[in-house]
Amino acid sequence: MQQISSEQLIAFIYNELSETESAIVKQKISEDWNIRIEYEHLQSTIQELNTIEYSPNEQSIKNILSYAAATN
Repeated sequence: MQQISSEQLIAFIYNELSETESAIVKQKISEDWNIRIEYEHLQSTIQELNTIEYSPNEQSIKNILSYAAATN
């Protein structure tokens, strides 16, 4: 029986697999408890990462603005 890798599960979550590959992964998720747990964990982690807001360091902004002013 073919093993499903974490990379395949991530590609499945992001809809980056072919229809055939997606069907195989979906079947493995429904049949194998360990794969299902890993899939749910990856899904949860991706959802958490998508909620993180990034902002640059204040000093970085000052450096960029100083550089831009100096080059004008």
